[in-house]
Amino acid sequence: MSHRHSFMLLAFALMALLHAPHGSMAQDTGLTLPDPTAPQYQPKIIGGKPAAAGQFPWAVSVQKSIYADPLWGHDCGGSVYAEQWIITAAHCVTGKPSSAIKVIAGEVKLLAGTVRRDVANIYIHPEFLQQKVDGFSIQHNDIALLYLRDKLPLGNAVSTIALIDTEAEHRLMPSGTMLITMGWGITAVAGLPVREINFVEVPLHDRGWCNRPFGYDRNISDRMLCAGSKKADACQKDSGGPLILERQGAPALLVGIVSWAYGCASENRPGVFARISSYKEWVEQCVRKPEECPVKKSGT
Repeated sequence: MSHRHSFMLLAFALMALLHAPHGSMAQDTGLTLPDPTAPQYQPKIIGGKPAAAGQFPWAVSVQKSIYADPLWGHDCGGSVYAEQWIITAAHCVTGKPSSAIKVIAGEVKLLAGTVRRDVANIYIHPEFLQQKVDGFSIQHNDIALLYLRDKLPLGNAVSTIALIDTEAEHRLMPSGTMLITMGWGITAVAGLPVREINFVEVPLHDRGWCNRPFGYDRNISDRMLCAGSKKADACQKDSGGPLILERQGAPALLVGIVSWAYGCASENRPGVFARISSYKEWVEQCVRKPEECPVKKSGT
């Protein structure tokens, strides 16, 4: 067998170990998974730093329920809108039954033994659409709501975040405004997960700048925001997480949802976020009367 083939087999074996559910393959083989808490395995949201306890009490981890350890179960981020409602990205939950998803709230670190909430229902925006363009996937209307089986214990550790409206967005968010995004995401496709949530400031860009031919070439719609730089950005596993506007002397506002990008921390193609002001009415309608919530139908 050639060295190249041996290396490929070893790589596939390592990937299988890293992505196996807790207590399955590692237990059967006697092999030990890398310790993600070790310094060499601590990539962060790009350019970010660890958050303090209670700093972002509305940020949640959207988990794959099959994993016992929430570190390996982390799949996407989300935001607490109400005691039983989570806002996340549609692409994080599309095609999944509610039983496959759990939510962790009120935690800075993803530790074994952390309480997770079951998801009762998933509401995906009726116009959600994934479109392949030039090798990357554009997420249109990338927003979904998760209704939890049990209420979250609102308080210092877990709290809700208000949604920005169009008027406030125009008044408070000119191009260049520094916004904050956060998550338990990785820095590369083959990167390892992290236990501690990280956050970073990202500059908001004008839509025209983002739509330049050597940028996103007219693929950023008026329902999207474009923010980030080559030194600060969200990355894989940050999807669904919050983009917020912090204001001195006033509560933070949710302004975007981590959605898609061409790579991570690209100079001309920064992160793209679902624009919350475009979906505020839909969120309010669904929370007020879930039975009348317009949702994407299977197969459309």
